[in-house]
Amino acid sequence: MVYNSCMSYTKNKRDKSEHEIVSFWRSVGATWLEMPGEVGFDGLLVYRTLVHIVEIKSPGSWKLTPHEVEVRERCEFEGVRYNIVETVEEAGQLIGLDML
Repeated sequence: MVYNSCMSYTKNKRDKSEHEIVSFWRSVGATWLEMPGEVGFDGLLVYRTLVHIVEIKSPGSWKLTPHEVEVRERCEFEGVRYNIVETVEEAGQLIGLDML
């Protein structure tokens, strides 16, 4: 793997809501591929022939790290959506499930 000079080697800190959201996705048959912290997003979600780049944040006040912002901008420049998910409801919406 090639790393850009802007990538830092920090601990892989996870948001508190990640376990619940990932458990939900797995319960409906999705595959979650967790990424190391230096990648710039939490993981790849694979569901029904689609792959989603996902950053999971706990609900409330948060902001992306400078590296996450850079990765989001690069993805979106290439036409790839960088998804930010805070809740199980949003997790369901991302894969087309109505959570009401």
